[in-house]
Amino acid sequence: MFFPIATGLGIGYILTSIFLLSLGLLYYIDFRYKYAKALTYYTYLSLGVVILLVFLLILINFAKLIISNTFFGFSKDIAYKYLVFGIIWGVITFPYLVRKFEKIYIKRK
Repeated sequence: MFFPIATGLGIGYILTSIFLLSLGLLYYIDFRYKYAKALTYYTYLSLGVVILLVFLLILINFAKLIISNTFFGFSKDIAYKYLVFGIIWGVITFPYLVRKFEKIYIKRK
């Protein structure tokens, strides 16, 4: 019983972290091309959003593939349920973890 719960939470949290880190790419595009021509700015920003949404769909399907291949019909529903909880947990705790790691790894002048 513990294995599907732990696997669902872990996969959900890891995939959420990967997605939120890739969201940083969109912020980079926003700041990098903020003062460029409007056409260039909106083109790159739109492409970044589309790539991010496609990446999210790939991550969700990858999580479903991992769960379906891991459990072989045993407690898949529990794992899917806790995958959603892992995603929610990742969204809630990710900003806190980024601030903590920023204090550790980035030294302010």
